[in-house]
Amino acid sequence: MDDDFGKEMGEFKKERAENLKRRQKKKNIRRSKSPANLNPEARYLVLSAIGVFALVIVLVLFSGGSDEISVGDYDTIKAKLGDLQKSVTKLEGAEQKIARLESQVRKLERSLSKLTRPVTSKATKRTYHEVRQGETLSRIAEKHGITVEKLCRLNRITPKTVIRPGQKLLVSSGG
Repeated sequence: MDDDFGKEMGEFKKERAENLKRRQKKKNIRRSKSPANLNPEARYLVLSAIGVFALVIVLVLFSGGSDEISVGDYDTIKAKLGDLQKSVTKLEGAEQKIARLESQVRKLERSLSKLTRPVTSKATKRTYHEVRQGETLSRIAEKHGITVEKLCRLNRITPKTVIRPGQKLLVSSGG
């Protein structure tokens, strides 16, 4: 029974070690730099290397032991090389489009950051009224298009407060 338990423990340890290795490989794959993150010069070098490698493979496959390449083999190689060049050209076009889109995204982000800034309110001028002989709070309020309550609130007075000629009352707080 102990032997069975020991075998099961051994198998469990092996499975656990394999799981850890797989997880580590997945993490390494996620962390690896993808071709999309390479700069344009590096991409061009990588694509050129792939093209040269493919050309070498094609040459090796078609050489077959003879030193001469037949016209058909040459045409096939030439066609495949043309296809590779077209693919590289398409990729370069896509890279240019991506660069333009990234530029537009940066411009939009800058515009958005400007829009999200707090708006500074301009300081507006306060308006005062100098009380003349015979004026009342209701006449002053009516003259300036406000209510008596608002006039009282602006000046921290009550409607029963006596006002005197020469006294200055706030009729607009500017905001």
